[in-house]
Amino acid sequence: MNAIKALRAKQHREAAPGRIILAVAEIADELRELRRFREGIDDLRHGEGDSVMIMCDNPDGPPNNAVGVCADWTDWKPKRFEGESVCEALDKARRAKLYTMMGRAGKRQATTAQLRRKYWAGLSARIKRSES
Repeated sequence: MNAIKALRAKQHREAAPGRIILAVAEIADELRELRRFREGIDDLRHGEGDSVMIMCDNPDGPPNNAVGVCADWTDWKPKRFEGESVCEALDKARRAKLYTMMGRAGKRQATTAQLRRKYWAGLSARIKRSES
């Protein structure tokens, strides 16, 4: 929330409107990223006993961020997902969850193609909402 601190600073209160608009745009971007982060964690923790671990940044280089997930869909074994940002790692974990759940459901009821269309559409819509 560096943009909020900058807006509160005296020089920005007296600054040109263009700078204020730029700061507000930065705040909106930060809020979108926070929403995407929160929705990723909520989606992965949805099941009873499911847990998500946010790992510290990797200063030695790519991948820079990682999350660990332990849930029913990972057979209760911790699974690591990496990305350039925490949100990207969460998105990879959400996609892995989707594919795993589709595979399990496909064995029980419908064809994988039908489930893929249904669940991919839902996940894609949630990810698009969280990115906008």
